Amino acid sequence: MNATRPPGLIILHDAQAVGAMRACLPYSRPKAAVRLDCTSLTASERQWWEERLSRYYPACGCSPGAALMVTTAMLGAVHVACLWWSTAALPWRTLIFVLMSTVLAAVTGKFLGLLAGHLRMSRALRALELRLRRSCETHTDPEVTTGP
Repeated sequence: MNATRPPGLIILHDAQAVGAMRACLPYSRPKAAVRLDCTSLTASERQWWEERLSRYYPACGCSPGAALMVTTAMLGAVHVACLWWSTAALPWRTLIFVLMSTVLAAVTGKFLGLLAGHLRMSRALRALELRLRRSCETHTDPEVTTGP
């Protein structure tokens, strides 16, 4: 463990480290920056992968959960208002149903957001791992190829 590494920084050195990260990728991840310390990638390519992985890594599912919750709450409010206006009495059962549906929509959106974030990150790590393995195969070590 490097003592100078700031917390929230993940450094990947090679294809094996990328594969290990993909194998044990948790669904709940803290916000962290991903840095690549790979000599087989160009500077622009390394920067592109770092930005992509740093954007995907902390995906928590909050945005889809909030969007689904707000949409359900708004549709439910319109439904309750229409019933209230037409019957001149507050429809309590419908109001409770709308509140329960809103909570269920938030939980469902959160779960779907976590799942989508996990799949995006896993796919990106797999693509990076394949890219690094391919570059390792094309760049051979001169000591290995020159024999006695």
